[in-house]
Amino acid sequence: MKESDIIFGLMATSDKEEFSINDLKYLVKPFKITESCLRTNLSRMRRKDLLKSRRDGKRVYYSFGKRGKTIKSNVALSFKSLDRSRWNNSWWGMLFSVPDIKKSKRYYIRKKLLAYRFVSLYPGFWIRPFNEKENIKDSLKNLIGNKFCRIIKFYYFYNISNEEVKKLWKLDEVNRSFKYGLRIIKKSREKLKTLSPDKGLIEEIIVGGKIVKILFKDPLLPKKFLSIDWQGEELKEKFSIWIKEIKKISKPYWEKIFK
Repeated sequence: MKESDIIFGLMATSDKEEFSINDLKYLVKPFKITESCLRTNLSRMRRKDLLKSRRDGKRVYYSFGKRGKTIKSNVALSFKSLDRSRWNNSWWGMLFSVPDIKKSKRYYIRKKLLAYRFVSLYPGFWIRPFNEKENIKDSLKNLIGNKFCRIIKFYYFYNISNEEVKKLWKLDEVNRSFKYGLRIIKKSREKLKTLSPDKGLIEEIIVGGKIVKILFKDPLLPKKFLSIDWQGEELKEKFSIWIKEIKKISKPYWEKIFK
């Protein structure tokens, strides 16, 4: 796990608005991250707009930048189950056409669409089921305002088959990842009673980071497309229970930054 991922995870799970450099030095201590390494990563994360900083006299405080807030909210979305019970077969469609001389722009668009669970139905036409609670237009406004892209809402002209959806979103592969995540949580829970607060914090960030990456693969599709043994909901439920358990263990360590 990269140092920047650890720092981001610590800030996200500690649920504090701002962190002084002393707060962060204290939080990263169990991970053997030196002060110079911490400061280097903070500078890089600030340049990438993951973080922003403000100065109060000689003290510097860090909080999430615009991009950091977006990533944090996207991760949080993966923990929730969207209500698809009233889904009416409507879809989002993103059409885009980028000249060959702008390959980096095409790569950026595809990367962004993948992050929001779109898949390529045809070259230059990506889709995902519509759900108004996702605020896709707001999330993708930078792409929509781009001269290369256009987003539409449409009703599929024929009933897309479960087999087609399974291939497009690689559902079998995703479900195997969910099962692996469940095994990770089970193994972690078996040793919770042996962990000290600082070791609990390490477990929370390392194991939590692994599960977050797995949950982020959830395509958030209507239930009609999912197999009977779909493990997504169980993983979210077990992860939620595990988070409460691990936070009770790690709390005596990280709560000191709030005093």
